[in-house]
Amino acid sequence: MREDEARSTTREAFSRAYRRWKKRHAVPSDPTDELGEIGLLIFRMAADISQEQQRSHDALSFDELDALIRGDPTQSGVLDELGDGERNRLLWELKQGCLTAVLNCLPVGERMAFILSEVLEENPARVASILGISSSALRVRVSRARKKITAYLAPRCAHVDPRNPCRCPSRLGVALTRGFIGDVRGRQISLRARPFDQDAPQHDPVAIFRTLPAPEVPPELAAQLLDELDSGSWD
Repeated sequence: MREDEARSTTREAFSRAYRRWKKRHAVPSDPTDELGEIGLLIFRMAADISQEQQRSHDALSFDELDALIRGDPTQSGVLDELGDGERNRLLWELKQGCLTAVLNCLPVGERMAFILSEVLEENPARVASILGISSSALRVRVSRARKKITAYLAPRCAHVDPRNPCRCPSRLGVALTRGFIGDVRGRQISLRARPFDQDAPQHDPVAIFRTLPAPEVPPELAAQLLDELDSGSWD
């Protein structure tokens, strides 16, 4: 949920993967095989970094998340000056931010297993290889993550059931006031391309995560990674 950390984590995952790959391949091999291996290494390095960050950050709990964005009455005054386009972008940011926070309430092992298996829909054998666990251990982690997410979202989130009490438009003022999401004036926001209210309710809470628009890599970040690779700073 912090753009600066997302950028630094991405950079670190790519640089670690490159160094690991280069150490293994002093002699060039089949480029097709190399691309597949590099992709796997990037995932593995990102998983390693996630575990390192988990140890250095205080874990978020479901109770703390409730207190953060659902504990106060609706605060609508801060929304009075928002235009329709800006409000639409902020609603997408709130939906994505809330779902990201739900994932952050999971233990890191369950979170990574869930994201790779259920959100990114990677092949189970590949996920088990990335995480360095057996297929049966992966199934246990994903099952536990699904149960916890369902137990939290099913009775709360209107994206699961319109009769539920928590609706993004009614929580937007609180989220802005508490700093849960940021003011987007003056900066371009991706991931908010379509109108917010177009999605039908997802009766399976896990399916909500697949309704988020796919993330886009900022062009300047991709250019920075290529420049660092070309400069030899990763060697």
